Amino acid sequence: MEPVIMDIEPRRDAVAPLNSRAALAGAKRAAALLLALDETAAGKLTAGLDVSELAAIARAMEELEPLAAPELEALMERFATETSAARRAA
Repeated sequence: MEPVIMDIEPRRDAVAPLNSRAALAGAKRAAALLLALDETAAGKLTAGLDVSELAAIARAMEELEPLAAPELEALMERFATETSAARRAA
């Protein structure tokens, strides 16, 4: 299966939740990223997840606080960098 390659731009109206004092990792990181994306892009990213992973992300979405625009941009850049590196390594 070929990796999905897409331009991911945060929605202009997005307010991704995140507690900026805590390290963003795991389900919280995924939740913040997915909330910032439009439905189509989020659907593509979650298509390969199993029910338990989706449930963990859904719980994290409920617990997160608003994320400032610079933090959201940094999150998106980190995601793009990591997925690019993973594609090159594959």
